[in-house]
Amino acid sequence: MPEVQSVHVFDKMLIQANEWVSEIGEEMKDPDPQRAYHALRGTLFALRDRMPATNAAHLSAQLPTLVRGIFYDGYRFVDKPERTDREALLERVRGELATTGRTDAETAVGAVLRVMERRLEKAEMDKVKENMPKDIRALWEQVSA
Repeated sequence: MPEVQSVHVFDKMLIQANEWVSEIGEEMKDPDPQRAYHALRGTLFALRDRMPATNAAHLSAQLPTLVRGIFYDGYRFVDKPERTDREALLERVRGELATTGRTDAETAVGAVLRVMERRLEKAEMDKVKENMPKDIRALWEQVSA
């Protein structure tokens, strides 16, 4: 078998994804990168499924390549956006976190949203917020403060 050599662009993608996960872990005050990853995954899925497909595509274009792959994992364009309220969004994230032994969805969502606010264009984040129902926007404001 030939020696495997690294492709620089792949290394860069991995570094960017790991930076996101690390920042989320810092925001959660949790050193376990697996929990930060599941917080990211659950929050992205919950937001993605609440947006019209075109808005989801605009948001995904802002994400690092590997994070974009997470965003689209298992995505179905039909029947979007789902009609989700705050509790349903948090329950979706709790379900993702359950595999890690923790289920503090509000902390997880807050951590992911704060990282997204720092790393993505303000105009894009404003569009995402506009597409959320009032109770999710209120959660967003609560955790982003």
